[in-house]
Amino acid sequence: MKIFLKSFLSVLFVAGEISAQNPESVPKLVVGITIDQLRYDYIEMFKPLFGEKGFARLFREGIVCRNGEYGFSNPDKASATAAIYTGATPYVNGIVGRKWFDRDSDKLAGCIDDDKYAGIYTMRGASPEKLMTTTLADELKIATGGKSIIYSIAADAEMAVLAGGRNANGSFWINDNNGKWSSSTYYGEFPGWAARYNDENGLDLKLDTMAWKALKNVSLYKYLTSEWEDGAFDWNFKNFKKLKYSKFKTSGLVNEEINNLAEICLNNSGMGTDNIPDLLMLAYNAGNFDDRSTIQCIYEIQDTYVRLDKELARIMSLVEKKVGSGNVLFFVTSTGYVNSEMKDLSKYNIPSGEFYLNRCSALLNMFFMAKYGDGNYIEGFYGDEIYINRKTLEEKKLDYEKILNEASEFLITFDGIADVFTSKRLLLDINIPELYFKRNAFNRERSGDIMIEILPGWSSRDENSYVNNVKRLEFVETPLFFWGNGLKADKQEAGFRVEQIIPTVSKILRIRSPNAAAGHPLLLKK
Repeated sequence: MKIFLKSFLSVLFVAGEISAQNPESVPKLVVGITIDQLRYDYIEMFKPLFGEKGFARLFREGIVCRNGEYGFSNPDKASATAAIYTGATPYVNGIVGRKWFDRDSDKLAGCIDDDKYAGIYTMRGASPEKLMTTTLADELKIATGGKSIIYSIAADAEMAVLAGGRNANGSFWINDNNGKWSSSTYYGEFPGWAARYNDENGLDLKLDTMAWKALKNVSLYKYLTSEWEDGAFDWNFKNFKKLKYSKFKTSGLVNEEINNLAEICLNNSGMGTDNIPDLLMLAYNAGNFDDRSTIQCIYEIQDTYVRLDKELARIMSLVEKKVGSGNVLFFVTSTGYVNSEMKDLSKYNIPSGEFYLNRCSALLNMFFMAKYGDGNYIEGFYGDEIYINRKTLEEKKLDYEKILNEASEFLITFDGIADVFTSKRLLLDINIPELYFKRNAFNRERSGDIMIEILPGWSSRDENSYVNNVKRLEFVETPLFFWGNGLKADKQEAGFRVEQIIPTVSKILRIRSPNAAAGHPLLLKK
């Protein structure tokens, strides 16, 4: 009997050792990094400028997925963030962009603005309550009975709040007006560690003494060409006066500030200290400084990527020391778009023009007045979308679909318009690939009745808001990296949809995917 027990215990011990050597374990900490306007082609182009512990380490040790794309047209930082963390498109999750025209209030609505809650270190009340689906954070909280620690940190409020979902312990962003890390009473009490950082090391205490200069010799920044710049740059933020904090958020320095708070969060929140998985979501910037055209800031954008690489290395090293690479899962991806460029110089004879949405809406209303009598047929407009006043149609007993078709036929004659999409067309003709992407960017409750597509090279302008966007149909290849948790290095060329990211992470965490995530998990090597 003793011999049997001894042999049995030996087998259990060996089995335990094998299990420890090949753990199919749930990570103690997941770090999700969304990099606004990150471009895979720039990562490849700027590789000689990088160190060995940032992007190079992700390529060397991680799973690299390229040829990624969003399953809907025209993502921005808000709709992209929502799509990543819900695994769903705006058609389902409801976040069609940073703003939309709200029919109930008859004015623009921000995707996270919520006056039911007070701002902390900000006048802006915010919440994730306009999300129509669950997020990764929500499902993790549910799966662990609320025990997971979840924080989201970003320069912009939209990215912080939408990543955090409805159940984050806290979401933090930089206030454009005072430089403080801000939040909302939606999340309860503001953490003491974040308040101490604001009081002791906030941007308002140091930005006037900060300047953005090239981290490397600008002679090394030779991977983009332009006739606009002659080399060195030196941006003093105090020169921007009241706009200094918003300008800082578009600079190559902002990612360091995000990591400063992330490090304090990791050291004070208890993340990664037990076997209950926690979630930290960070949003970095890889966009052009001050929303300038690439040809205006070729040295700044290269320096931004150099600094981004440095901060990736920093956060990976920090987390690895805290919880170990086998206990953490990193995923890194992009928002899949770039800000609109400036108009090409006239000397190059590029076809271009200016399209005014406010004028177009006024003319459309006049068209209907001439045909059906006086009335307010256009309720509002925003971006490239026009909202039909459905109450006016009811009062005049006009057929909604007929009005949409007449509006489409009228608008397509305008210079600068490539196509016009009505809500009915998007909902009925979903088998046409181009319309499929348009339809996924549409939401019944929040999108306009008519969506206008501007010709490439043309500017879409709104004289009321001074918005000026130059249309480009350039494809922005979205990268995706996984690193840690025992994953083996691999490079996948097959392509993926961004909506597959969170189902993949959910599978690793052994929890449900968000309730509208229809994408299947990616196959990762272990």
